[in-house]
Amino acid sequence: MLPADTLSLCLSCLAGQGYRERVEAAGAAGFNGVILRPTDWRQAQKEGFDAGSARRLLEDCGLQLTELEALMDWLPEADGGPPPDHPWVAGIEERHFVELHETLGGAALTCALPVEGQPEVATAGAALAQLGQRWGARGLDVNLEFLPWTGCPNVAVSRQWLEASRQSNVRLLFDSWHFQRGDNSLEELAGLGNMVGSIQLSDAPASSELPMLHETMAQRQLPGEGDIPLVELLQLLRDGGCVAPVSVEVLSEAMRELPPVEAAKRCADATWEVLAKAGYPGDAQP
Repeated sequence: MLPADTLSLCLSCLAGQGYRERVEAAGAAGFNGVILRPTDWRQAQKEGFDAGSARRLLEDCGLQLTELEALMDWLPEADGGPPPDHPWVAGIEERHFVELHETLGGAALTCALPVEGQPEVATAGAALAQLGQRWGARGLDVNLEFLPWTGCPNVAVSRQWLEASRQSNVRLLFDSWHFQRGDNSLEELAGLGNMVGSIQLSDAPASSELPMLHETMAQRQLPGEGDIPLVELLQLLRDGGCVAPVSVEVLSEAMRELPPVEAAKRCADATWEVLAKAGYPGDAQP
């Protein structure tokens, strides 16, 4: 697991911009890590980057690739996973994440289940164990992200799957927006401890009438702007022994309309303010 003072920006927050512009914006805003998808590497190649120049740009900006996001077809369709033509699966296979890792590095692979219907706990756990073994051989952790509209909708189900995997490098990705919109409780956080491998922050109103998928992809708020008790969440996780690194994932149409440097700076400033109030992860702010 990465150090707790790692603060990463999910580059999808700056969607619509090029690889160079987004990486330079993240570095200028004070982040020390970025989260990339295979599509980001494809974009970089279209801009003329090869493996060496793409990696050098990260290094020159004081950044490292922290997480690879997000593998969706780790569970076979016959066991409750997505069909090959699912829009979040088609053309983005595990081999593309391998290519991204071999090109730019990374410390963890994020995985999620994008479809409804809840697989058997033992089946999901076995698939996660196999995934963890494959990526553990590469030196990476695997972080399972729950999505409230799917068959892995909350902390409780995620915990069952993680425990069933019995794989030490398979952990939970805790996304504050998904926690807010899912069937979760603050009491569940106290005992998670080092089961959490990564924390992703954004904010939201207490409730919303928007379709959930639209809200999560286009209407998230900066940390501290909404009603999610982020400070309390972070303190509960910390007090339970969590030392996971933090990232920012503010998927917002309004943020994407801003110049990338300004959007990245707003994400960083808002997040550092929340982290400081929570005492998490200490005095790591640059």
